[in-house]
Amino acid sequence: MKIGRTLQVLLLALCALFSGANASAQGQKEVVMRASDLKRRVGGNWYAGGLRLPPVDLSRAVVQLSAKDPASLLLRHLDERGLASGFANVLYDNRDGQHSALPQYRFPRLRHIGYSELLKSKGLHFGLAGTIAFPGVVFGNSSSAIVGKKGRSLSRLAMTTGGLAQSSAWLYRHNHLYVYPEHRDYDTADRYPAYWPYHVISQGSSGSDRPFLDAIALTLGAFHPKTLHA
Repeated sequence: MKIGRTLQVLLLALCALFSGANASAQGQKEVVMRASDLKRRVGGNWYAGGLRLPPVDLSRAVVQLSAKDPASLLLRHLDERGLASGFANVLYDNRDGQHSALPQYRFPRLRHIGYSELLKSKGLHFGLAGTIAFPGVVFGNSSSAIVGKKGRSLSRLAMTTGGLAQSSAWLYRHNHLYVYPEHRDYDTADRYPAYWPYHVISQGSSGSDRPFLDAIALTLGAFHPKTLHA
């Protein structure tokens, strides 16, 4: 009986342990933006000033527990010493319908932006960013492009369409950085009319943006807390 009771207690303890580990590995719930959160700004752009961000859940891991690469180990080390922001003021914005999204389990504390059905019906959740600025530091991506006779990457679209270059610069000034694949705009020839800091442009098409998202997340997560609140 004693052995059976001991095994039962041990089993319950292990269940609790793995339950906690799984909860830590899962990402926080999406921060869903609604139309009522948007405040009109000058120039036709919107600022999501009504969006209320839940505090970062510090019980979750700053990076997935199974990650053993040097960058993840360093981020975990800095976080344990209280020297990393741990995504306290950071949001992630995927704009391709999760086609090439940063997995929530990769950085469990990182808050992902979601869009209400009304905003989705207006297409505000997809493609080139530029009309909405969020509170805090934002990075994101859209692994999509314009196809057809006038096909081009989203970055070249922004560079060659009136008003979109200004919107990209506006987002950049508001601490937003997006990654877009070059999608045939930098293969046999360089089709970009300019060089600018407003986007990170990855070589290739769908999925080529993912390594950059990971690198940006690791960098932002490792910044000292004072850096992201300056």
